[in-house]
Amino acid sequence: MAMSTDRFNELDPTAHANTSGFDYRGGIYDDEDWDVHPHDNSLVTFRGHKVLRTLIRCHFSPPMSTNSRYVYSGSTDGKVYIWNMDASLAGIIDVKKATMRTRPMDNRHRFYHFDEPGNWGTCVRDASWHPTAPLLV
Repeated sequence: MAMSTDRFNELDPTAHANTSGFDYRGGIYDDEDWDVHPHDNSLVTFRGHKVLRTLIRCHFSPPMSTNSRYVYSGSTDGKVYIWNMDASLAGIIDVKKATMRTRPMDNRHRFYHFDEPGNWGTCVRDASWHPTAPLLV
């Protein structure tokens, strides 16, 4: 896009900014308390996973094994969520439950684990789908 310097200076970059004051690194939110933004032009919204404390990645499933039929994402609650392309939930893999107490508790960091029981915390930041097999790692 090209525009003159005078036109550029007329633009107010904060005019369309939404500042909620929410910080995902330490905040919490109610899953049911949300409204669609009036200018949202999303075709599909995938809901259910939690994005707190850190960046969470999502991906399309690979074309070789699933024909890219799914979207999957990690979550702060220790699960991997898998959706169909119409945003209906196809499945949930509970990584937290599967790995509960598989590692010894490090007493130096016990105050940084936020989940119960026994202060065991699991956050799935990223997951990978095998390119040719129906397998998530």
